[in-house]
This record gives sequence, structure tokens and C-alpha cells, in this order.
Amino acid sequence: SGQGQSRSKNDLDVSFAQYNIGRIHHERGDLKKAMKLYKMCFQQVNAQLGNYHPLVATILCSIGQVCFDECKYQTASQNFLQALRIRETIFGYVHKDVADTYYRIGRTLHEREQHGDALRSYQKALSIQTR
Repeated sequence: SGQGQSRSKNDLDVSFAQYNIGRIHHERGDLKKAMKLYKMCFQQVNAQLGNYHPLVATILCSIGQVCFDECKYQTASQNFLQALRIRETIFGYVHKDVADTYYRIGRTLHEREQHGDALRSYQKALSIQTR
């Protein structure tokens, strides 16, 4: 069983490396490479750690951010909403990561000119941040 644990840790180490390489590509503006790495990482981490893990939510937010940067606001929103469900389940409703996700959702709604929903999302983020 020790070997199984070592294998799992190694797989996660590979996923972390892929994620970080994806972040560098993302920061450099190579959204296609970033997305490919984030998606590979998501599949591996989700399979290893399950749906409701903070790392899964982080990867979903990164995927959502690439979509946002590509002006694919609907897809960005879907990823951010999935991350929000995970983060609220894990952390509760008053946590900085939950606030950050509400902010990201607000930005996508704002870009889609859904101003009322964007405002509510921004206000929700702010109310969590100022508690």
C-alpha cells in the first residue's frame, strides 16, 4: 500500500507541475497552451482527489479565467459557478476564496452587460470581504 501512496503523490506532483506551467503560459498570454495544461491537470486532480477539493476549485477558476480572457464569458461563468459550489461546500459562505469567486462571476456578468446580476455578485463578494 505504500507504493500506491507514493504513486498518488507522484501523480499529484505531476499535476502541480502541469498547473504551474499552465499558469506561466497564461501569464504570458498563451491561452491555448494554458487551457490544455489546466484541463489535463483538472482531469487528473479531480480523479485523484474527487469533485469537492479546494485544488479542483482553483483549477476551475483558472480555466474560467482563460475563458474570460478569450471573451468566452458564458463558459467562464460556468467554470466559476462550479468552483463557487465547491468552495461554499468546503469553506462555507464566508471565506476569502468564496468572495474571490463571486468577484470573478461578477466580472463575467458585467462583461455580458447583465448589470443587475453583476452588481449583486460584486456586493456579495464585498460583504464577505468586509466581515
